[in-house]
Amino acid sequence: MALHSRRDVLRLGSAAAATSLAGCASLPFVSRPKLTLTFINHAPERVRFDVELLRENRREESEAHTFSQSYAIDARDEEGAGVGHDFEVVPSRRYLARVEVSDESGRTIDETHYHFYPEGADDEKAQEELVTELFPNVTTEATEYYLSFHRN
Repeated sequence: MALHSRRDVLRLGSAAAATSLAGCASLPFVSRPKLTLTFINHAPERVRFDVELLRENRREESEAHTFSQSYAIDARDEEGAGVGHDFEVVPSRRYLARVEVSDESGRTIDETHYHFYPEGADDEKAQEELVTELFPNVTTEATEYYLSFHRN
């Protein structure tokens, strides 16, 4: 006579499999939410946003480099600021975002960086958004600009 029936073996095997897979959102076969980049230009001229995303937990820059792209964003007009989007460019995780903004002549207007931390939403279909805005600095006499980051 067998010690355990087939049902017992299947039940124990299923329970073990379910337990071993619990909380495995960081496994490579489980998809992460995607990060969308949005750029808003409040300047009266067309500008170029040069963006680089680096993984924060890598030892060398070559290992950390995940994404780099340039975006030409139109000037603000009567209808509002110039806006550009790049949807779902990378998985949402911790990044160091480096951004440099240049005018049409190639002169750097501003550059800065931002540490992006994901929300950690449980919804696999969730989308996170990092918004970068270029604003004129109204407290100075010369035309100067500054970058601001926020998330939606």
